[in-house]
Amino acid sequence: MAVSSVALAFTAHPDDAEIGMGGTLAVLAAAGWEVHVVVASVPDHRERRLSEVTAGAAALGAKAHVLDRPGTWQVEDLPAYALVREFDSYVRELRPAKVFTHWHGDTHRDHVLVAQATVSALRGHTADLFMAEQANQYAASVAPFPLNTYVDVSEQFARKLEAVGCHTSQSAGAKYAEHLRARARYHGDRSGCAFAEAFSCVVQRLEFS
Repeated sequence: MAVSSVALAFTAHPDDAEIGMGGTLAVLAAAGWEVHVVVASVPDHRERRLSEVTAGAAALGAKAHVLDRPGTWQVEDLPAYALVREFDSYVRELRPAKVFTHWHGDTHRDHVLVAQATVSALRGHTADLFMAEQANQYAASVAPFPLNTYVDVSEQFARKLEAVGCHTSQSAGAKYAEHLRARARYHGDRSGCAFAEAFSCVVQRLEFS
């Protein structure tokens, strides 16, 4: 069976893809994959953040998509069925082979809603599904992140930081990049490379020739 070379990321906020899976998306783009990022909300500063979305995705080699709504909005402003319907349309159009989203146990409610909608949107489509660890590494969690997958992002880590840096409205100072670097180095140490991103694999299709 032929498998597409399309990767699709569903995220809650304009900078979530860059933070949680930016290195992995850049690795896929560099390998010739068609990479798309869907952003479910623009919570403030509409024009500025839309510009940042485009720039951040471009830095990764991806194409950005933002749900078509006026003004600014939170993920919770969309009923669950409406969010799933929006995601359905991207799955039908792009037919991705790999899908990335937030972890359904994330402490950020918006991330959980997007993760749940992503799972629902894949109910009629076969694709590998990976959930990224939560961005806030200091937040309390009721359950440990079920990490079972690493991606070596060493060669693309600089592009990840470049993409994160495109979101100037969200910059929290130099320490933010340091935190991302420390986490990626930790995962790299565990998986035998310089820098890595970690995921929970929900489903993966293996094919052997």
